[in-house]
Amino acid sequence: MKKGFTLIELLAVIVILALVALISVPMILNVIEKAKKSALQDSAYGIVEAANLYYANDLSKEMNTNLSFSCSKNKCISGINEIKYKGNIDEGNLIITKSGDTLVCIDNNLNYALKQANENKVTIGNGSCGTYQEENGTFEILDAIDVQIEELTATNQQLLNQIAALETELNAKQNKINLLMDAVSYVYSYTGSYQRFEAPINGTFKIQLWGASGTLGNYGSYTSGEIKLNKGEIIYIYIGGSASQLANTTVFNNGTSSGGGQASGGATDIRYFGNNVTPTETELIWNNAVGLRSRIMVAASAGRNAPGGGISGITYGTTGGTQISGGSGTGGYGNGGFGTTGGGCTGGTGWYGSGGGNCATGTGSGSSYISGHTGCVSITSNASSTPLTGCTTGTTDKNCSLHYSGKIFTNTVMIDGNGYNWTNQIGTYTGMPNYSNSQNIVGNSGTGYAKITFVSAN
Repeated sequence: MKKGFTLIELLAVIVILALVALISVPMILNVIEKAKKSALQDSAYGIVEAANLYYANDLSKEMNTNLSFSCSKNKCISGINEIKYKGNIDEGNLIITKSGDTLVCIDNNLNYALKQANENKVTIGNGSCGTYQEENGTFEILDAIDVQIEELTATNQQLLNQIAALETELNAKQNKINLLMDAVSYVYSYTGSYQRFEAPINGTFKIQLWGASGTLGNYGSYTSGEIKLNKGEIIYIYIGGSASQLANTTVFNNGTSSGGGQASGGATDIRYFGNNVTPTETELIWNNAVGLRSRIMVAASAGRNAPGGGISGITYGTTGGTQISGGSGTGGYGNGGFGTTGGGCTGGTGWYGSGGGNCATGTGSGSSYISGHTGCVSITSNASSTPLTGCTTGTTDKNCSLHYSGKIFTNTVMIDGNGYNWTNQIGTYTGMPNYSNSQNIVGNSGTGYAKITFVSAN
């Protein structure tokens, strides 16, 4: 019976083969390298021989200056002059002087073959050919490191050119996006429920809000500002419902009237629950405590008799809401609270609402709020409606206004329902734009509105 090889025998064979390879591979590579150098040297001699012959037959009587030839494959060319030779090279240079001497330098990027003036021998070395030095009649030789540096420099420059071209292309595409997005505005009207906006790209967006008017036609407030949103980030829009003339009824984003009273219009606000945070349906109910705490911008609604407020609500019958507390109710009806109002004839709502009261004596309005607007006061967290410590209504400390979510508006504007601009206190009359930007108005009438406009890509 024929037996196979043992493991030791196989290992011995493998070791022997490895030793043979270790010895033979460098020898083979050395033979290849010598063959390349020999072929390069033979090509150089071929060029010299062909150049000497060409000079003798065609140039000796006409030459009054040196001729410079560029060589590749099997010929050298200078204008109309062409010399064919035995050999095949990547590239090289030939100089025929007016006295008939020849200078040759050819290379294959690793080695060069060189014949200088007044020499018959072609030398071989590591490196490549440089430029011909006219002043001393010799070729410059670049060593291998110089060649590598030169090649790396050229490669780096190519990469830099490609990067610059890509940046130009990206900028052109971004400009195109900006032009397209400049025309994009999202207008939100009253639906009786929350609405969503998901940022289509990383960008800065301008948000404008209009609070609803009151039961006797007093106007709602206006707030605006610019905010950065990342692609996919979601904000929720709550549009205030219109005031109701019906007794004992509920108005969206305002409250419920009682005792035969009527409900004023609702505030309009923007809510941000956090990046990659999906609120529950309960939290999305307009008067849910977590939802009210997530508000980052509020345009106050008018009360029965008072236009929507700015930093502070306007008092009429009942006191208006401020940045840290709701207004007091009258006639036994409830006080305003954080985003809420009292019963009877309801007051206006906002960051804080006005108290409820008797319809005959009237009710005040709520306050507006913008995260990043000096004079406003934010709250501590999504678990507490407590105002930030040490902050008061109309403060000059901008940090007091910053919402716990970190979402902050810039270029903020706050205008009450009488058309007066507010910084940290009431200023001069300016009026406000309507939601279609077609005219300037004193204040908003009817339901609330919201508008989101693309400003720029980030």
